[in-house]
Amino acid sequence: MEEEDLPFKHRISMSKIRWIRTYFLPLSLFPLRVLSVLIFVILYWMAASVTLLGKTESPMVGWRKKVKWIGVLFGRFAFRCMGLFPIIKGEPNPEVPVFVLAPHSSFFDAFVIFWLGEIPSIVNRYENQNIPFIGKCIRMTESIFVTREAANSRQQTMQEIIYRVKNPAWPKLALFPEGSTSNRKALMPFKKGAFVAGAPIQPVIIRYPNTVDTVTWTWDQSHGTKTVVWLTLSQIYTKVIVEFLPIYYSSSSEQKDPILFGNNVRQVMADALNIPVCQDSFEEVKRKYAHKYKSKKLD
Repeated sequence: MEEEDLPFKHRISMSKIRWIRTYFLPLSLFPLRVLSVLIFVILYWMAASVTLLGKTESPMVGWRKKVKWIGVLFGRFAFRCMGLFPIIKGEPNPEVPVFVLAPHSSFFDAFVIFWLGEIPSIVNRYENQNIPFIGKCIRMTESIFVTREAANSRQQTMQEIIYRVKNPAWPKLALFPEGSTSNRKALMPFKKGAFVAGAPIQPVIIRYPNTVDTVTWTWDQSHGTKTVVWLTLSQIYTKVIVEFLPIYYSSSSEQKDPILFGNNVRQVMADALNIPVCQDSFEEVKRKYAHKYKSKKLD
């Protein structure tokens, strides 16, 4: 694979005029967008706080479940306030218990869950529930929390996924099966968690067809989180395409082999995206770019 095609390398290339515009727009556009997003995040946090107050039952029922729809509206407004405008192709199937989303290239991908109908549950890192404001919003989704480094935690996650998929009282699941981010030039191997239950899957593909790619947040890049946010919110608009593919029903052999199931779904999504698949797993990528792990997080 040519160096420019490596799925974990990203460099931003803009014309001088665009760089000038990017530097001047923040004087007015950036602070307004940040303020607007903060307002909706606080409103979402307030809704989440009310929903979680005294919560003992799982899954959520009654008024708590209805309040989650307020979170959908706040999430959509926040996404648009950042200048990201989704174009939706197809629609989520209300009967499907699991959505798989790919390629995963940015933390902005998380907002796509607000277009999947009722807020689905997601698999999230255990420590994320302690993030101020955001942590409570994550808990409102009734997430499955996992500690990546703990083998027993991953096994418990698998069992919880199977349990929830078979119990329709729980929200649907939305999973990013690659487990890490790339630059969307290839699909990484899918982890088997989304496929262990053998349930019908609806693939959801995410594209950012913009002249300049400011949203990518991957391993080998010269800038970090703050720059991604600043550059993206400083653009006049950022286009996002969310496409719902037809439901994928597992065969008898795929139900016995979740890795085969995942590989076949991945190929369907790669074909729809017209990109190749790659063999670099999250663990391999992390080892390869361990020296850049901290710079991936921050500038």
